[in-house]
Amino acid sequence: MVEKLRKRFIIVAMLSILAVMACIVGAIYTVNRSQVISNSDDMLGYISDMAGNIGGPPRFMDSPENGESGGQIPPREDGSFDQGISDNDPGKQGDPGRREQFEYRSLVINAETPYRTRFFSVTYENGSYLSSDLTHVASVTEEDAMAYGSDVLSSGREKGTEDIYRYLAVSGENDSEIIYFLDISEELATTRSFLKGSLIVAAVSYILLFVLIYFISKAAVRPIAQNIENQKRFITDAEHEIKTPLAIISANTEALEMIQGKSEWTANIKDQVKRSSELVQRLLVLSKMDEENVSLSFKDFSISDAVLETVAPFGAVASSSGKQFEMDIEPGITYRGDERAVRELASILTDNAIKYCTESGSVLVSLYREGKKIILRTVNDVDPDAVEDTSLLFNRFYRTDESRSRETGGYGIGLSIAQAVTDAHGGSISAKQEDGKITFRAVL
Repeated sequence: MVEKLRKRFIIVAMLSILAVMACIVGAIYTVNRSQVISNSDDMLGYISDMAGNIGGPPRFMDSPENGESGGQIPPREDGSFDQGISDNDPGKQGDPGRREQFEYRSLVINAETPYRTRFFSVTYENGSYLSSDLTHVASVTEEDAMAYGSDVLSSGREKGTEDIYRYLAVSGENDSEIIYFLDISEELATTRSFLKGSLIVAAVSYILLFVLIYFISKAAVRPIAQNIENQKRFITDAEHEIKTPLAIISANTEALEMIQGKSEWTANIKDQVKRSSELVQRLLVLSKMDEENVSLSFKDFSISDAVLETVAPFGAVASSSGKQFEMDIEPGITYRGDERAVRELASILTDNAIKYCTESGSVLVSLYREGKKIILRTVNDVDPDAVEDTSLLFNRFYRTDESRSRETGGYGIGLSIAQAVTDAHGGSISAKQEDGKITFRAVL
Protein backbone atom coordinates (compact mmCIF):
# COMPACT_ATOMS: atom_id res chain seq x y z
CA MET A 1 0.00 0.00 0.00
CA VAL A 2 2.78 2.41 0.91
CA GLU A 3 4.62 1.70 -2.31
CA LYS A 4 1.44 2.26 -4.33
CA LEU A 5 0.88 5.54 -2.49
CA ARG A 6 4.44 6.61 -3.23
CA LYS A 7 4.10 5.75 -6.93
CA ARG A 8 0.85 7.68 -7.09
CA PHE A 9 2.52 10.68 -5.42
CA ILE A 10 5.36 10.58 -7.96
CA ILE A 11 2.97 10.26 -10.91
CA VAL A 12 0.78 13.16 -9.78
CA ALA A 13 3.80 15.36 -9.08
CA MET A 14 5.47 14.60 -12.42
CA LEU A 15 2.26 15.11 -14.40
CA SER A 16 1.74 18.46 -12.67
CA ILE A 17 5.31 19.54 -13.44
CA LEU A 18 4.94 18.35 -17.04
CA ALA A 19 1.77 20.41 -17.46
CA VAL A 20 3.45 23.53 -16.03
CA MET A 21 6.55 23.07 -18.21
CA ALA A 22 4.42 22.55 -21.31
CA CYS A 23 2.49 25.75 -20.58
CA ILE A 24 5.70 27.74 -20.01
CA VAL A 25 7.49 26.47 -23.12
CA GLY A 26 4.33 26.87 -25.20
CA ALA A 27 3.79 30.40 -23.92
CA ILE A 28 7.40 31.40 -24.66
CA TYR A 29 7.21 29.95 -28.17
CA THR A 30 3.87 31.67 -28.81
CA VAL A 31 5.21 35.03 -27.61
CA ASN A 32 8.37 34.72 -29.71
CA ARG A 33 6.45 33.77 -32.85
CA SER A 34 3.93 36.55 -32.25
CA GLN A 35 6.82 38.99 -31.90
CA VAL A 36 8.31 37.77 -35.18
CA ILE A 37 4.96 38.22 -36.93
CA SER A 38 4.46 41.66 -35.38
CA ASN A 39 7.93 42.87 -36.41
CA SER A 40 7.44 41.41 -39.88
CA ASP A 41 4.15 43.26 -40.28
CA ASP A 42 5.85 46.49 -39.18
CA MET A 43 8.61 45.94 -41.73
CA LEU A 44 6.07 45.25 -44.45
CA GLY A 45 4.32 48.46 -43.49
CA TYR A 46 7.60 50.33 -43.84
CA ILE A 47 8.33 48.68 -47.21
CA SER A 48 4.83 49.58 -48.37
CA ASP A 49 5.27 53.20 -47.26
CA MET A 50 8.56 53.34 -49.14
CA ALA A 51 7.00 51.69 -52.22
CA GLY A 52 9.81 49.11 -52.07
CA ASN A 53 12.65 51.68 -52.05
CA ILE A 54 13.82 51.24 -48.46
CA GLY A 55 16.76 53.02 -46.89
CA GLY A 56 15.32 56.37 -45.84
CA PRO A 57 12.46 57.61 -43.75
CA PRO A 58 9.01 56.58 -44.98
CA ARG A 59 6.68 59.00 -46.63
CA PHE A 60 4.19 58.45 -43.83
CA MET A 61 5.09 58.09 -40.16
CA ASP A 62 3.07 58.16 -36.98
CA SER A 63 3.22 61.52 -35.26
CA PRO A 64 1.21 63.26 -32.54
CA GLU A 65 0.35 66.07 -34.93
CA ASN A 66 -1.15 63.81 -37.55
CA GLY A 67 -2.90 61.25 -35.35
CA GLU A 68 -2.57 57.50 -35.45
CA SER A 69 -2.61 57.28 -39.21
CA GLY A 70 0.48 59.44 -39.47
CA GLY A 71 1.27 62.12 -42.00
CA GLN A 72 3.77 62.97 -44.68
CA ILE A 73 7.16 64.16 -43.44
CA PRO A 74 8.05 67.36 -45.30
CA PRO A 75 11.57 67.70 -46.70
CA ARG A 76 14.04 70.28 -45.45
CA GLU A 77 15.08 73.27 -47.49
CA ASP A 78 18.06 71.33 -48.87
CA GLY A 79 15.77 68.51 -49.97
CA SER A 80 16.82 66.02 -47.19
CA PHE A 81 14.48 64.46 -44.65
CA ASP A 82 14.37 64.96 -40.90
CA GLN A 83 15.52 61.65 -39.45
CA GLY A 84 13.51 62.01 -36.25
CA ILE A 85 16.47 63.12 -34.09
CA SER A 86 16.38 66.45 -32.28
CA ASP A 87 19.05 69.09 -32.65
CA ASN A 88 20.13 68.44 -29.06
CA ASP A 89 20.75 64.73 -29.70
CA PRO A 90 24.43 63.78 -29.36
CA GLY A 91 24.23 62.14 -32.75
CA LYS A 92 23.84 65.56 -34.31
CA GLN A 93 27.12 66.62 -32.83
CA GLY A 94 29.53 63.89 -33.75
CA ASP A 95 27.87 60.60 -34.69
CA PRO A 96 26.96 60.65 -38.36
CA GLY A 97 25.64 57.07 -38.13
CA ARG A 98 23.06 58.16 -35.61
CA ARG A 99 21.65 60.62 -38.11
CA GLU A 100 20.93 57.78 -40.51
CA GLN A 101 18.59 55.85 -38.14
CA PHE A 102 15.04 56.43 -37.02
CA GLU A 103 12.21 54.52 -35.44
CA TYR A 104 9.26 53.14 -37.36
CA ARG A 105 6.66 51.60 -35.07
CA SER A 106 8.60 48.89 -33.19
CA LEU A 107 11.55 48.93 -35.63
CA VAL A 108 14.80 50.85 -35.77
CA ILE A 109 15.65 51.64 -39.40
CA ASN A 110 19.27 52.40 -40.26
CA ALA A 111 21.69 52.21 -43.13
CA GLU A 112 22.02 48.42 -42.77
CA THR A 113 18.31 47.76 -43.15
CA PRO A 114 18.32 47.47 -46.98
CA TYR A 115 21.13 44.87 -46.83
CA ARG A 116 19.53 42.56 -44.27
CA THR A 117 15.94 42.76 -45.51
CA ARG A 118 14.93 40.32 -48.22
CA PHE A 119 11.62 40.94 -49.94
CA PHE A 120 9.92 41.07 -53.30
CA SER A 121 6.64 42.39 -54.66
CA VAL A 122 4.08 41.33 -57.22
CA THR A 123 1.79 43.86 -58.93
CA TYR A 124 -1.65 43.08 -60.32
CA GLU A 125 -3.96 45.32 -62.31
CA ASN A 126 -7.64 44.45 -62.45
CA GLY A 127 -6.76 40.97 -61.16
CA SER A 128 -4.20 40.30 -63.91
CA TYR A 129 -0.49 39.88 -63.34
CA LEU A 130 1.43 43.03 -64.28
CA SER A 131 5.00 42.82 -62.96
CA SER A 132 7.35 41.64 -60.21
CA ASP A 133 10.13 43.43 -58.33
CA LEU A 134 12.85 40.97 -57.37
CA THR A 135 15.57 43.55 -56.67
CA HIS A 136 15.92 42.69 -52.99
CA VAL A 137 15.84 38.91 -53.22
CA ALA A 138 18.02 36.40 -55.09
CA SER A 139 16.37 33.04 -54.50
CA VAL A 140 12.98 33.83 -56.07
CA THR A 141 12.28 33.69 -59.81
CA GLU A 142 9.51 35.50 -61.60
CA GLU A 143 7.58 32.22 -61.88
CA ASP A 144 7.91 31.73 -58.12
CA ALA A 145 6.72 35.27 -57.49
CA MET A 146 3.72 34.78 -59.78
CA ALA A 147 2.83 31.54 -57.97
CA TYR A 148 3.04 33.18 -54.55
CA GLY A 149 1.06 36.17 -55.74
CA SER A 150 -1.63 33.97 -57.28
CA ASP A 151 -2.04 32.02 -54.02
CA VAL A 152 -2.42 35.20 -51.99
CA LEU A 153 -4.77 36.79 -54.52
CA SER A 154 -7.04 33.73 -54.51
CA SER A 155 -7.12 33.66 -50.69
CA GLY A 156 -8.51 37.20 -50.60
CA ARG A 157 -6.57 38.02 -47.44
CA GLU A 158 -4.81 41.32 -46.88
CA LYS A 159 -1.94 39.85 -44.86
CA GLY A 160 -0.73 36.48 -43.67
CA THR A 161 2.01 33.90 -44.05
CA GLU A 162 2.80 31.93 -47.19
CA ASP A 163 5.57 29.35 -46.83
CA ILE A 164 8.57 31.29 -45.43
CA TYR A 165 7.17 34.68 -46.43
CA ARG A 166 5.00 37.15 -44.59
CA TYR A 167 2.90 39.15 -47.06
CA LEU A 168 0.93 42.38 -47.17
CA ALA A 169 -1.45 43.39 -49.96
CA VAL A 170 -1.98 47.13 -50.56
CA SER A 171 -3.90 49.09 -53.16
CA GLY A 172 -1.93 51.05 -55.71
CA GLU A 173 -2.77 53.49 -58.45
CA ASN A 174 -5.13 52.79 -61.39
CA ASP A 175 -6.95 49.90 -59.66
CA SER A 176 -3.67 48.06 -59.16
CA GLU A 177 -2.82 45.88 -56.18
CA ILE A 178 0.70 45.31 -54.89
CA ILE A 179 1.55 42.31 -52.73
CA TYR A 180 4.78 42.60 -50.73
CA PHE A 181 6.48 39.40 -49.54
CA LEU A 182 9.03 39.53 -46.71
CA ASP A 183 11.41 36.60 -46.16
CA ILE A 184 11.17 35.61 -42.46
CA SER A 185 12.96 32.26 -42.75
CA GLU A 186 15.82 33.32 -40.47
CA GLU A 187 13.45 34.61 -37.81
CA LEU A 188 11.36 31.44 -37.96
CA ALA A 189 14.54 29.31 -37.81
CA THR A 190 15.67 31.28 -34.75
CA THR A 191 12.28 30.76 -33.12
CA ARG A 192 12.38 27.03 -33.84
CA SER A 193 15.94 26.81 -32.57
CA PHE A 194 14.92 28.57 -29.37
CA LEU A 195 11.98 26.17 -29.02
CA LYS A 196 14.31 23.19 -29.50
CA GLY A 197 16.70 24.56 -26.89
CA SER A 198 13.80 25.20 -24.50
CA LEU A 199 12.57 21.63 -24.95
CA ILE A 200 16.04 20.22 -24.28
CA VAL A 201 16.40 22.33 -21.14
CA ALA A 202 12.89 21.36 -20.05
CA ALA A 203 13.60 17.66 -20.65
CA VAL A 204 16.84 17.76 -18.65
CA SER A 205 15.11 19.70 -15.87
CA TYR A 206 12.25 17.20 -15.91
CA ILE A 207 14.64 14.27 -15.47
CA LEU A 208 16.46 16.03 -12.64
CA LEU A 209 13.14 16.84 -10.96
CA PHE A 210 12.06 13.23 -11.30
CA VAL A 211 15.22 12.05 -9.56
CA LEU A 212 14.72 14.66 -6.85
CA ILE A 213 11.03 13.81 -6.31
CA TYR A 214 11.82 10.09 -6.38
CA PHE A 215 14.05 10.44 -3.33
CA ILE A 216 11.91 13.12 -1.65
CA SER A 217 8.83 10.89 -1.98
CA LYS A 218 10.35 8.46 0.49
CA ALA A 219 10.41 11.16 3.14
CA ALA A 220 6.97 12.41 2.09
CA VAL A 221 5.24 9.05 2.66
CA ARG A 222 7.32 8.03 5.67
CA PRO A 223 4.78 9.28 8.25
CA ILE A 224 1.98 7.45 6.43
CA ALA A 225 4.11 4.32 6.16
CA GLN A 226 4.81 4.51 9.88
CA ASN A 227 1.11 4.86 10.68
CA ILE A 228 0.22 1.90 8.46
CA GLU A 229 2.98 -0.18 10.02
CA ASN A 230 1.73 0.72 13.49
CA GLN A 231 -1.79 -0.25 12.45
CA LYS A 232 -0.62 -3.61 11.12
CA ARG A 233 1.38 -4.22 14.28
CA PHE A 234 -1.61 -3.30 16.41
CA ILE A 235 -3.89 -5.72 14.53
CA THR A 236 -1.34 -8.52 14.76
CA ASP A 237 -0.69 -7.90 18.45
CA ALA A 238 -4.39 -7.51 19.16
CA GLU A 239 -5.08 -10.83 17.44
CA HIS A 240 -2.65 -12.60 19.76
CA GLU A 241 -3.81 -10.69 22.84
CA ILE A 242 -7.51 -11.27 22.19
CA LYS A 243 -7.20 -14.92 21.23
CA THR A 244 -6.06 -15.94 24.72
CA PRO A 245 -8.92 -14.38 26.73
CA LEU A 246 -11.44 -15.58 24.15
CA ALA A 247 -10.10 -19.12 24.46
CA ILE A 248 -10.31 -18.86 28.27
CA ILE A 249 -13.88 -17.54 28.11
CA SER A 250 -14.87 -20.34 25.75
CA ALA A 251 -13.26 -22.98 28.00
CA ASN A 252 -14.88 -21.58 31.15
CA THR A 253 -18.26 -21.48 29.40
CA GLU A 254 -17.95 -25.14 28.44
CA ALA A 255 -16.96 -25.95 32.06
CA LEU A 256 -20.06 -24.17 33.35
CA GLU A 257 -22.22 -26.11 30.91
CA MET A 258 -20.70 -29.36 32.17
CA ILE A 259 -21.43 -28.43 35.78
CA GLN A 260 -24.73 -26.55 35.50
CA GLY A 261 -25.93 -27.60 32.07
CA LYS A 262 -26.55 -25.54 28.96
CA SER A 263 -28.55 -22.34 29.25
CA GLU A 264 -29.51 -19.27 27.24
CA TRP A 265 -26.71 -17.31 28.90
CA THR A 266 -23.94 -19.76 28.10
CA ALA A 267 -25.22 -20.08 24.52
CA ASN A 268 -25.04 -16.27 24.11
CA ILE A 269 -21.52 -16.23 25.54
CA LYS A 270 -20.35 -18.93 23.13
CA ASP A 271 -22.03 -17.17 20.21
CA GLN A 272 -20.30 -13.86 20.99
CA VAL A 273 -16.96 -15.59 21.50
CA LYS A 274 -17.33 -17.24 18.10
CA ARG A 275 -18.23 -13.92 16.45
CA SER A 276 -15.28 -12.15 18.10
CA SER A 277 -12.87 -14.91 17.05
CA GLU A 278 -14.07 -14.76 13.45
CA LEU A 279 -13.84 -10.95 13.43
CA VAL A 280 -10.26 -11.02 14.72
CA GLN A 281 -9.36 -13.63 12.10
CA ARG A 282 -10.86 -11.53 9.29
CA LEU A 283 -9.07 -8.41 10.50
CA LEU A 284 -5.82 -10.34 10.41
CA VAL A 285 -6.55 -11.52 6.85
CA LEU A 286 -7.31 -7.96 5.77
CA SER A 287 -4.13 -6.71 7.39
CA LYS A 288 -2.08 -9.28 5.50
CA MET A 289 -3.80 -8.31 2.25
CA ASP A 290 -2.69 -4.74 2.84
CA GLU A 291 0.92 -5.94 2.83
CA GLU A 292 0.83 -6.09 -0.98
CA ASN A 293 0.87 -9.81 -1.76
CA VAL A 294 3.31 -10.68 1.05
CA SER A 295 1.22 -13.71 2.01
CA LEU A 296 -0.02 -14.60 -1.49
CA SER A 297 1.34 -17.46 -3.57
CA PHE A 298 0.74 -17.11 -7.30
CA LYS A 299 0.47 -20.22 -9.44
CA ASP A 300 -1.61 -21.55 -12.35
CA PHE A 301 -4.85 -23.28 -11.37
CA SER A 302 -8.32 -23.99 -12.72
CA ILE A 303 -10.36 -21.05 -11.52
CA SER A 304 -13.50 -22.64 -12.95
CA ASP A 305 -13.12 -25.68 -10.66
CA ALA A 306 -12.11 -23.53 -7.67
CA VAL A 307 -15.13 -21.23 -7.95
CA LEU A 308 -17.51 -24.11 -8.61
CA GLU A 309 -16.28 -26.06 -5.57
CA THR A 310 -16.52 -22.94 -3.39
CA VAL A 311 -19.91 -21.71 -4.56
CA ALA A 312 -21.85 -24.99 -4.97
CA PRO A 313 -22.34 -25.62 -1.21
CA PHE A 314 -24.14 -22.28 -0.89
CA GLY A 315 -27.03 -23.72 -2.90
CA ALA A 316 -28.27 -25.57 0.18
CA VAL A 317 -28.00 -22.42 2.28
CA ALA A 318 -30.06 -20.46 -0.25
CA SER A 319 -32.70 -23.21 -0.51
CA SER A 320 -33.07 -23.41 3.27
CA SER A 321 -33.99 -19.72 3.33
CA GLY A 322 -36.42 -20.00 0.42
CA LYS A 323 -34.20 -18.30 -2.17
CA GLN A 324 -33.43 -19.42 -5.70
CA PHE A 325 -29.78 -20.12 -6.45
CA GLU A 326 -28.20 -20.42 -9.90
CA MET A 327 -24.63 -20.85 -11.15
CA ASP A 328 -23.22 -20.06 -14.59
CA ILE A 329 -19.56 -21.11 -14.42
CA GLU A 330 -17.71 -21.23 -17.73
CA PRO A 331 -15.61 -24.44 -17.71
CA GLY A 332 -11.94 -24.77 -18.53
CA ILE A 333 -10.75 -21.31 -17.41
CA THR A 334 -7.25 -21.29 -15.94
CA TYR A 335 -5.76 -18.39 -14.03
CA ARG A 336 -2.46 -17.49 -12.40
CA GLY A 337 -3.04 -16.21 -8.91
CA ASP A 338 -3.47 -17.20 -5.29
CA GLU A 339 -6.08 -19.98 -5.32
CA ARG A 340 -6.87 -19.62 -1.61
CA ALA A 341 -7.51 -15.88 -1.98
CA VAL A 342 -9.67 -16.38 -5.09
CA ARG A 343 -11.75 -18.98 -3.26
CA GLU A 344 -12.15 -16.49 -0.41
CA LEU A 345 -13.31 -13.88 -2.93
CA ALA A 346 -15.91 -16.22 -4.41
CA SER A 347 -17.09 -17.21 -0.93
CA ILE A 348 -17.45 -13.61 0.25
CA LEU A 349 -19.41 -12.48 -2.81
CA THR A 350 -21.70 -15.51 -2.80
CA ASP A 351 -22.32 -15.34 0.95
CA ASN A 352 -23.03 -11.60 0.68
CA ALA A 353 -25.48 -12.16 -2.20
CA ILE A 354 -27.46 -14.80 -0.26
CA LYS A 355 -27.48 -12.90 3.02
CA TYR A 356 -28.80 -9.66 1.57
CA CYS A 357 -31.10 -11.12 -1.07
CA THR A 358 -34.77 -10.34 -0.53
CA GLU A 359 -37.10 -13.10 0.72
CA SER A 360 -38.00 -15.52 -2.07
CA GLY A 361 -35.54 -13.67 -4.31
CA SER A 362 -32.95 -15.14 -6.67
CA VAL A 363 -29.15 -15.27 -6.65
CA LEU A 364 -26.93 -15.79 -9.70
CA VAL A 365 -23.18 -16.47 -9.55
CA SER A 366 -21.30 -16.44 -12.85
CA LEU A 367 -17.70 -16.78 -14.02
CA TYR A 368 -16.65 -16.04 -17.58
CA ARG A 369 -13.93 -14.58 -19.79
CA GLU A 370 -14.13 -11.07 -21.18
CA GLY A 371 -11.20 -10.62 -23.54
CA LYS A 372 -8.05 -11.17 -21.50
CA LYS A 373 -9.90 -10.56 -18.24
CA ILE A 374 -11.79 -13.00 -16.03
CA ILE A 375 -15.05 -11.79 -14.51
CA LEU A 376 -16.60 -13.18 -11.31
CA ARG A 377 -20.08 -11.74 -10.89
CA THR A 378 -22.98 -12.11 -8.46
CA VAL A 379 -26.49 -10.77 -9.02
CA ASN A 380 -29.24 -10.85 -6.41
CA ASP A 381 -32.59 -9.24 -5.74
CA VAL A 382 -32.41 -6.41 -3.23
CA ASP A 383 -34.65 -3.84 -1.64
CA PRO A 384 -34.42 -0.72 -3.89
CA ASP A 385 -33.98 1.50 -0.80
CA ALA A 386 -31.43 -0.74 0.89
CA VAL A 387 -28.33 0.84 -0.67
CA GLU A 388 -28.00 4.58 -1.25
CA ASP A 389 -24.38 4.68 -2.40
CA THR A 390 -22.85 1.42 -3.68
CA SER A 391 -19.31 2.85 -3.48
CA LEU A 392 -19.60 2.83 0.34
CA LEU A 393 -20.14 -0.92 0.43
CA PHE A 394 -16.39 -1.56 0.25
CA ASN A 395 -15.61 0.65 3.25
CA ARG A 396 -14.56 -1.27 6.33
CA PHE A 397 -17.32 -1.88 8.91
CA TYR A 398 -19.92 -0.21 6.67
CA ARG A 399 -23.42 -1.63 6.96
CA THR A 400 -26.51 -0.60 5.04
CA ASP A 401 -28.73 -1.86 7.85
CA GLU A 402 -27.14 -2.33 11.27
CA SER A 403 -29.82 -4.56 12.76
CA ARG A 404 -30.13 -6.77 9.67
CA SER A 405 -26.35 -7.20 9.49
CA ARG A 406 -26.33 -8.40 13.05
CA GLU A 407 -29.03 -10.94 12.25
CA THR A 408 -27.17 -12.27 9.23
CA GLY A 409 -23.85 -12.37 11.08
CA GLY A 410 -22.11 -9.72 9.00
CA TYR A 411 -19.04 -7.85 10.22
CA GLY A 412 -18.85 -5.12 7.61
CA ILE A 413 -15.37 -6.10 6.36
CA GLY A 414 -16.11 -8.97 3.96
CA LEU A 415 -16.35 -6.73 0.90
CA SER A 416 -13.22 -4.89 2.06
CA ILE A 417 -11.39 -8.22 1.93
CA ALA A 418 -12.88 -8.89 -1.52
CA GLN A 419 -11.55 -5.55 -2.74
CA ALA A 420 -8.13 -6.29 -1.26
CA VAL A 421 -8.04 -9.64 -3.08
CA THR A 422 -8.89 -8.08 -6.46
CA ASP A 423 -6.35 -5.30 -5.89
CA ALA A 424 -3.69 -7.88 -5.04
CA HIS A 425 -4.41 -9.59 -8.37
CA GLY A 426 -4.21 -6.36 -10.37
CA GLY A 427 -7.97 -6.19 -10.86
CA SER A 428 -10.93 -4.26 -9.52
CA ILE A 429 -14.37 -4.74 -8.01
CA SER A 430 -17.51 -2.66 -8.35
CA ALA A 431 -21.16 -2.70 -7.34
CA LYS A 432 -24.18 -1.47 -9.28
CA GLN A 433 -27.80 -1.36 -8.20
CA GLU A 434 -30.46 -1.24 -10.91
CA ASP A 435 -34.08 -2.40 -11.35
CA GLY A 436 -34.31 -4.03 -7.93
CA LYS A 437 -31.09 -6.00 -8.36
CA ILE A 438 -27.55 -5.41 -7.18
CA THR A 439 -24.56 -6.69 -9.14
CA PHE A 440 -21.05 -7.19 -7.79
CA ARG A 441 -18.46 -7.49 -10.55
CA ALA A 442 -14.92 -8.60 -9.73
CA VAL A 443 -12.37 -8.28 -12.52
CA LEU A 444 -9.21 -10.41 -12.38
